[in-house]
Amino acid sequence: MKRGVRAGLAGPALVAALAGCFGPQPPMFDDGRSQRVVSWRGGLPVAPGADGTWVLHQDSTGIFGQGTKLARFPDRPADEAPAAAGGRKDGEVPGWSVELPPEFALTSKVPGSPNSALSDPGSGSMVVLVGGRPGRTGPTDVARVDTEHGTLAWRHGLANGALVSYSGEGSSSVLVEAACAPDGCRVTGWDPWSGQQRWERTEPGATSVLDGCGRDALFRNAHRCETYLVSGERMARVNSETGEPHWVEGLRLPEGRIDRVGLQADDRLIVVTAPAEDDCRAAVVGSAVTSGTGDEGWRLDITWDQPQSARDPATGCRWDRTVPLDAGFRLVVPDAQGAYVLNPYFGTLRPVSRLAPGEYPVPDAGRTIVRAPGRADRDLNDPASPVRPSGLGPEAVVVGEGFWQDGRQLYLYGRDGRMLWRTESACRANLTRHGALRYCDGGELVLLSPVARK
Repeated sequence: MKRGVRAGLAGPALVAALAGCFGPQPPMFDDGRSQRVVSWRGGLPVAPGADGTWVLHQDSTGIFGQGTKLARFPDRPADEAPAAAGGRKDGEVPGWSVELPPEFALTSKVPGSPNSALSDPGSGSMVVLVGGRPGRTGPTDVARVDTEHGTLAWRHGLANGALVSYSGEGSSSVLVEAACAPDGCRVTGWDPWSGQQRWERTEPGATSVLDGCGRDALFRNAHRCETYLVSGERMARVNSETGEPHWVEGLRLPEGRIDRVGLQADDRLIVVTAPAEDDCRAAVVGSAVTSGTGDEGWRLDITWDQPQSARDPATGCRWDRTVPLDAGFRLVVPDAQGAYVLNPYFGTLRPVSRLAPGEYPVPDAGRTIVRAPGRADRDLNDPASPVRPSGLGPEAVVVGEGFWQDGRQLYLYGRDGRMLWRTESACRANLTRHGALRYCDGGELVLLSPVARK
């Protein structure tokens, strides 16, 4: 078997080997002892967008959303045989489909922006809609979806100019409503389950609020969500239980507007500035830390240039803030002379490598592909390995363990690299939490499950 083609093989295979010491393993699509069975098939009440994806797609609950349509599809355990006609089997999650109010139309893929959705990063079982109304440039309403029944559990209006973000974790998590004016920022904490207010306070002198898990997130899978206040050269983390600001020691903000922010290992705060309008200069700064022996922080000055991006009309720079900078445990920071690749915790305190000029990172199901015009794609972490099975195009994506999708073509490859199965899908396929493959057969949604042969 060629290394690299079967994305994520080593980790799951090792877990399976270890778990085998304690009991039988559940069926898997290519374990040699299971068959592929259509365990559910039904109508598709929410059609995907032109690119085959939904604006809202929450794997943990099976919720999909596009436009004003929101639905939860049934999601049976992967080892369940096809259901008999009529009735409901134990463990089956009932589905529903609803039409959202116009102000909650799902039109934005940026969480926290008007007409978008937030999800609790801890449990992944909550959906909060952030709505907008004509005549207002920012969010106007917020509501939580009852994911079991498809109704709005609560909703309330937002102050003019306010932004909404998630903060904290577990029982201390809150929805933070923040509105800034020349004299400071007012922040309000709302209980995400009940919609009741927990706290409210105003911070004089604060000029802006950053969402560390949503619209301003440096890391796509932040281990803890934080809301930040910016005041002059200082930045504070907002306490999710009280709203009190905790000013970050050992961090002096660089000149320019803070564009993205992220937390590493609980004590290293990393900020990235937006490119300057005259020369596209920007900075990446890591705060001093208190863990271990500590240090005085680090700074990297760059000339912002993303080869894959069009020039931003406001700055004239090749800059798209929706393009992720994190690549697994590393950052890939754009620069005109070649992107920097560094450990975000240590930054310039340890050796930093660079990509060749013109190369840029492409996220791909937990790994990072390096791409450049006229060059073969390569894996950032394993350059010598092929990045996809032979015959698949550069836009082919990993769907899950062994599954690949290239346009409308859906494939399953075995551990030896052989193609085991092929079909078409009118939407982007994905694996459910029970290990079933969910894809679209024309206007129908299909669940394909691995079932042990008897």
